[in-house]
Amino acid sequence: MKPMTDEALVTANPDLILVMSHGLESVGGVDGLLEEKPAIAVTTAGEHRRFVDMEDGTVLSFGPRSAEILDALARAVYAPESR
Repeated sequence: MKPMTDEALVTANPDLILVMSHGLESVGGVDGLLEEKPAIAVTTAGEHRRFVDMEDGTVLSFGPRSAEILDALARAVYAPESR
């Protein structure tokens, strides 16, 4: 694991960023996140506002619902219109 510095984030240039719902809420949504973390705004994900948020406990759980959660995540990433 390496810390995700601003420089590393810009270099990685993700086209989508997965965030936890409470974390996103804590900064005032996507607009607040982009304002608070300007490095995200210059990535492809930030420019196209491609963020998927999932409930903290859901995305961090590894239990009997894992298959259902992965399916929901895959739909959110690859087929958002089907949600």
